[in-house]
Amino acid sequence: MDPFQDSNQFGEDPAAEFLAREEAEMQKIEGLDGEFETKVNLNYNFDESSTDMIEQEREEQPDPYSFISSQDRVVQEPEKIKKWREEQKARIEAKDAQEEAKKLEWREMAKKELADWYKNRQEQLVKTIENNRLTNKASETEIMASRENDSNGHDWERIAKLCDFNPKANKNQKDNSRLRSILLQLKQTPLVR
Repeated sequence: MDPFQDSNQFGEDPAAEFLAREEAEMQKIEGLDGEFETKVNLNYNFDESSTDMIEQEREEQPDPYSFISSQDRVVQEPEKIKKWREEQKARIEAKDAQEEAKKLEWREMAKKELADWYKNRQEQLVKTIENNRLTNKASETEIMASRENDSNGHDWERIAKLCDFNPKANKNQKDNSRLRSILLQLKQTPLVR
């Protein structure tokens, strides 16, 4: 026997039973018996007394918001909650003050570090410029001295001294390997005039 095939084994549906019970309770609370009697009066006699009665009924009806305002009353917070709120507010203000102090401190530190960085950079630039000047002067004097000492037959050797024959150091440089090989050949076997 398969328990899933027999639907009558468990009796009524519990959800339907619950809904029926709740509906009956609601009818008891509201005073409804399930049947409604409606009486319709099709004889409308409008005279001034009936309109006065309607206006009087309107005046007697309470304001729809008066019920809400009567139910809406200020509930006093417990003393512990008030104390906690005050402490929390004081803690937040203290944290904000600390945060502002740290922000100012970090800004001052950042300004100082930036000024130091610019100072170091300027010093390095001055040193680099001075080193380049000295290197250029030394190479110029060397070239001038070699020019005076060399004879006409060793022109390619002087040119070869000026060239860098190391393979290319990084990818940004152009490949000059063919030019280097030609200069080396000319150095070893110069052209005959």
